[in-house]
Amino acid sequence: MLVLLLVVGVMSMRVPHAAEAAALDWKICNGGFECATLMVPLDYSNANGAQTKIALVRKPAGDKSKRIGSLLANPGGPGASGNDFVRAWAGVLSKDIRDRFDIVGFDPRGIGESDALVCHDNLKDYIAADPSPDNQAEFDTLSAVTKTFAEACAKAAGGAIQFYGTKNVARDLDRIREALGDAKLTYLGYSYGTVIGQVYAEMFPGNIRAMVLDGAVDLALDTDTLSLTQAQGFELALQNFLADCKDRGIGCRLAKRGDPAAAIKQLHAQAEDAPIPSKSADRAAGPGEAILGILAPLYNELLWTRLDRIVDDALNGDGSGLVTSADDYLERHGNSYTNVTEMNLAVNCIDNEPSKLPTTYKDYPASAARLAAVSPTFGPSLATGLSCLFWKAKPDPLSAPTNVKGAPPILVISTTGDPATPYQWGVDVSKQLANSVLLTYRGEGHTVYGGEDDCVDSAVNAYLISLTVPAAGTQCGNGKPPPAASADTGTGTGTPVANATPGSNVQPRP
Repeated sequence: MLVLLLVVGVMSMRVPHAAEAAALDWKICNGGFECATLMVPLDYSNANGAQTKIALVRKPAGDKSKRIGSLLANPGGPGASGNDFVRAWAGVLSKDIRDRFDIVGFDPRGIGESDALVCHDNLKDYIAADPSPDNQAEFDTLSAVTKTFAEACAKAAGGAIQFYGTKNVARDLDRIREALGDAKLTYLGYSYGTVIGQVYAEMFPGNIRAMVLDGAVDLALDTDTLSLTQAQGFELALQNFLADCKDRGIGCRLAKRGDPAAAIKQLHAQAEDAPIPSKSADRAAGPGEAILGILAPLYNELLWTRLDRIVDDALNGDGSGLVTSADDYLERHGNSYTNVTEMNLAVNCIDNEPSKLPTTYKDYPASAARLAAVSPTFGPSLATGLSCLFWKAKPDPLSAPTNVKGAPPILVISTTGDPATPYQWGVDVSKQLANSVLLTYRGEGHTVYGGEDDCVDSAVNAYLISLTVPAAGTQCGNGKPPPAASADTGTGTGTPVANATPGSNVQPRP
């Protein structure tokens, strides 16, 4: 997530656009949606130079007489398609919201239908490489596949590789607002979508009508602290799963084996020893598929039953479930993948400071041991600094917003058991954003608004429609109370940002 035109970026934070965005030509597409494209500058320091396409979809407001404007949303990533998300998300929103707002999605630059960067021919090799190497040869393999992936992306992107960072996405978002004809932006971001929101709030505070940040990322933390807290967060989610499994007894397959935690350790040892054959997937489950296959279901408590099944099947000699779970996380559809993996790296390698984690095997064991102390399961897989080492773009690091003067109250939602964006991150973001309000959800899972909890939905809907913020200290849900704040953010209550691909330390996935 170095200094891509840092001077230009700082100077242009609140400078009007060189040219206003063109009007959108909406055309009917699938399922009652309308589609359009918007051309924006590839490089905002040269607004009249090369352009890049932004693809949009919208579901028009159901009641024109009550229409307030557009509600734009981003589901996270970085790398996730906002268009695909909105096509599904619009259906779970309340009628009050759908009547009053055009529900608008956009694929951020380089993603999906927006001049996509596609460079994942070696994706399966990249994922299959052991993310926690046990010797020099395994480390060399991990380094080699990471380098191949980065070089393929540099070749495919050309000069555009330098312009995928979130600062440019925030500028694109303001162009979209203009093209929609909205005097002020109404926006809801999940996970990495909260990063876009925070950057926008500092760049264009006076252009905000309402903003909801669900599963907020704390931009005050450095790259390696995020990796450390990532490992801890997913470990906590795994422990919650294992405790639930133990409580359910014979209703949980792993509990019938004895100690569920021992079953997880056995699985990792089995995958490290030799890839686990798959009966119905297209490849065996090695250490890479095993770690991703376990991590993916931890995003949502509703997937814990699936996690129980796929681990049990793997221990019985069938790794199909692990492979399928990993592929679902990587957004595989049929025999093809979306470009979520390369864009996750493309954005994060610009938005973050370079990692200080080791890039040689000599230093890796100590790093792995340090992360294993807070996360025995996931820590060693996040203990290298390889993911952005070979990336060709210069970083232009983000920082916590320090000046949002002119912005209205921003609503921050944080979930106590969130495995990907820790509760404390939301607390800290709500303090960083002047005049913001924190809404606590006591429960499990990554993000919550949109059909998960009536209390949360009611509070958010009232804010979006009438700009009424919940009272300070409002809590929804009946799960565990908020954890106590940690004095050490490097080992505190939080979790991570990373897509958990080999050697990665990046932002939360959707």
